[in-house]
Amino acid sequence: MSVFAIDALYYLSAMLFLPLAGAVIALIARGAAKMVAIITALLELALAGGLLYATLTATGKPGMTIADTAPWLPSFGLNYALQSDPLSVWLILLTAFLLLIAIVAPAHNAAHPARAHVSAPLRQPASYYAALLALVSGMLGVFMAHSIFLFYIFWEAMLVPAYFLIARFARERGPAIAMRFIIYALGGGLVMLAGLIGLGAVVASKAGSFDKGFGFNPDAWLQHATGLNIDAGTQTWLFAAIVLGVAVKIPLLPLHSWLPDTYAESPAPVTVLIAGVMSKTGVYVLLRFGVMLFPLGAANWQPWLAGLAIAGILYGALAALAANS
Repeated sequence: MSVFAIDALYYLSAMLFLPLAGAVIALIARGAAKMVAIITALLELALAGGLLYATLTATGKPGMTIADTAPWLPSFGLNYALQSDPLSVWLILLTAFLLLIAIVAPAHNAAHPARAHVSAPLRQPASYYAALLALVSGMLGVFMAHSIFLFYIFWEAMLVPAYFLIARFARERGPAIAMRFIIYALGGGLVMLAGLIGLGAVVASKAGSFDKGFGFNPDAWLQHATGLNIDAGTQTWLFAAIVLGVAVKIPLLPLHSWLPDTYAESPAPVTVLIAGVMSKTGVYVLLRFGVMLFPLGAANWQPWLAGLAIAGILYGALAALAANS
């Protein structure tokens, strides 16, 4: 399948790795790092706009999926697979747009503009803008990955620049806040990994094939998981693993304690990306890999998730009333 007569895999790969390339160039450019970041963000936004146009105007193909695959480790059933569909394309566009906003926005904490830490990104512009770009590359990887193995790599990889941005450019307690965030996120990620491995093991045992269980293609897993009639009890526990994995990043009560300090103490552009995009990665994964793969488990968890969501809304409202900043 092609996009503007360009191979889909090349187009999506260009979008995925452009911010990472921009990060490397920003580190080399140093004094011109912000200009490099702005140019990279503009190019990324243009590519995202083209991807949206291709998705919405595909003749005779409503709900078009732009996807392609290249062999990676075929003996293990692993492929380098990327895709964009009507669910992910809007999130890809949002990511590109907020990247540009984050780069052109003043690099300070709006709540404490007079503090000494405010100018930290300005004193180290190369590492600051490089980390922003690297973070966006990881986020795009989560939205584009059409391989569960590849998805999990990007899911964990985006924590590295996020930790760096919080620890180095937040206020005085930046390292402590970043460490708390990373512990929460890694703990949730390991639980989700256990769930994904559990699904592979269940499918492999029922299908009698290692490749079918651990091929890591979500579409194939969806086909096998539904076709093999995985029982509701197993789906419930596997869905729970996905929920716990994404609850930190959404975040869901009570796994939200990293959020207030992170938002308050980080530079405003970092908060824009964490609040505007990273939280969306959790919701996206919950829909893409949770609800789609484990519909019976999702149905069993629906009342609990609704209750947590309502509790979170009420808690946030009361906390906002009590806050003095």
